[in-house]
Amino acid sequence: MSIIGVLACRCHTHVPDIELTITYRDHTAAVNSVGHYFRTVKCFSTCIDSTLHVWDLPPPKRDTYGPVDSLLNLTTYMGHMDTVWDFRLFPICTVT
Repeated sequence: MSIIGVLACRCHTHVPDIELTITYRDHTAAVNSVGHYFRTVKCFSTCIDSTLHVWDLPPPKRDTYGPVDSLLNLTTYMGHMDTVWDFRLFPICTVT
């Protein structure tokens, strides 16, 4: 399955048209959620295949329709017994 980073949308709403930026491939079923943490250049995705993937964001000058770079998949977390529907990232707080 593919994760489309940003889709071209021509809906009947006031959402402006946006262009595709990247496609990630590695999930084996439908993707449930995609997000990123503002302090990193990483993207996260969860899936019906019971996994959570951590992706590296490509450089801005990357060819949008170029070949898929498998090195962008940094980590795959497996071990859930059922669908991973969503996730949340929380900042690490240090106590001094």
